[in-house]
Amino acid sequence: MKTDRALYPFLFAAYPALALWAHNIQLTAISETLLPLGLSLLLAALIMLSLKLLRNPHKRALLTWWMLILFYGFGPLRDAVDETTLLGLAPARLTVLLWFLLLLLPSLLLLRSKKSFRAWTILLNNIGIVLLTVPLLGVLPDLLSDSGDDSGREHAAAGGSTLASRPDIYYIVLDGYARADILERLYHFDNSAFLDSLGARGFFVASDARTNYVQTLLSMSSSLNMCYLDSLAAVQGPDSRDRRPLREALVDNRVAGMLRGHGYRYVSYATGYTGTEFRDADEYRAPPLFVSEFQSLLLDFTPIPFLFRQILNQYDLHRRLVSYVLDDLGRPRPGSEPEFVLAHLVSPHPPFIFDAQGGPVNDLSYVFYLFDADHLREYISTEQYVDYYRAQLAYINTCLLAAVDRILQSSEGDPIIILQSDHGPASRLTWEQPEISDMSERVANFSALYVPDPVRQQLYPSLTPVNTFRILCGHLLQADLPLLDDRSYFSTWRHPYQFQDVSSLMDELAAGRDGAAPERTVPRPDSSSGLSSD
Repeated sequence: MKTDRALYPFLFAAYPALALWAHNIQLTAISETLLPLGLSLLLAALIMLSLKLLRNPHKRALLTWWMLILFYGFGPLRDAVDETTLLGLAPARLTVLLWFLLLLLPSLLLLRSKKSFRAWTILLNNIGIVLLTVPLLGVLPDLLSDSGDDSGREHAAAGGSTLASRPDIYYIVLDGYARADILERLYHFDNSAFLDSLGARGFFVASDARTNYVQTLLSMSSSLNMCYLDSLAAVQGPDSRDRRPLREALVDNRVAGMLRGHGYRYVSYATGYTGTEFRDADEYRAPPLFVSEFQSLLLDFTPIPFLFRQILNQYDLHRRLVSYVLDDLGRPRPGSEPEFVLAHLVSPHPPFIFDAQGGPVNDLSYVFYLFDADHLREYISTEQYVDYYRAQLAYINTCLLAAVDRILQSSEGDPIIILQSDHGPASRLTWEQPEISDMSERVANFSALYVPDPVRQQLYPSLTPVNTFRILCGHLLQADLPLLDDRSYFSTWRHPYQFQDVSSLMDELAAGRDGAAPERTVPRPDSSSGLSSD
């Protein structure tokens, strides 16, 4: 490219959003990319306009480019000097000092120079085009494969039929909520008051509940499609790290499709976790000021969270999101359609943002992430994890009871409420070393259901998520959904499809706790696998 017209500031401005999107395309929708992409291009334009006094357009473009490099380089610079002290300065002040020096000194040299910098414009234009081509080529196959494909949504439009009884259904997924015995053994927390309160309201609490999978996307894909993921894993292969098929299985999940087909309105809440943002629901509810996980990652490269802590503190934004969902559940709304409400609450899972009274946790010094297990323990100790988790759980319990009461009071008839965690917490989990991890902490999950008596009679203590909607939809929709064998699988973060059956470990834990193997009130049929199997 021989043109000396300076296009490269805009090419470089577009690169961070597009590159991050290409890296996370398996979980990130293009709609989440458009806002930061547009704002970044706007920033480049504003900088160019503010430098209009510079008559040399090549100098103006080069200075704009350097400011954008520093803007998106603030986060990497902060990480580079983390825990470093120089001249007695704390890391935060040292970062700011170095950042201003990097801005000031090259700018002064550029302004004092007599060169035209036309050659720089041609060079950087070409570099910018090559740089931007890489992420664009990466996302192009996915954009082409997604265009015009509605095959996965045919069940959602297959409705028209109605049911004699159509109660509102609330599926509230509490990320990382631990089972009572795990809370007592590892967290020294007695959860009996909360469980007794649920029991007094008519809930069935599965005392020996366990998850089918130990990662959110695996667990929720299984529960909302009422099947195991063996065939999906076989297609992906044991070495695959592509979580895109799990995301697709969640977007077009079978439970929402069946209920929509019987006249239900599908409602979802913002989660803050890109993998479980169900924006294609009939109604997507989110607070006014909401930053997605993708946008939060992009912000971490910039000085914005540092400069505007009171407005864009990511911990505060996540706290407001969780509070919004908990406060909004059960609010009366006009309309006669029954609702299937899906709320994935990233709590009590880290980040730890609430103390036991609901106040903010202000002593977290690490950058905002939704990390867990040993990924988080790079920043906090196991003891801190336990303390933070215990406090956050206590507050979430208070909010959940208020939300349950609001749902019960606002519903015209008896609603169906499912409180269920996708998996347990991870204070003692090391992702790539399961042999040194406490597997029971992660596998033992929480499950409490407020359901009609005919459904309640089919519930049992060791209920797993894969069978939850088989029981419910089997009764409500008169569907032929035989129960599957309750199995639990572990897989590492790097290899999500390499399933290791840990069911026997959980059976041994139950036998050791109760003195005998847990009894079931339903037979154990053979397991069924695959997203499309029944």
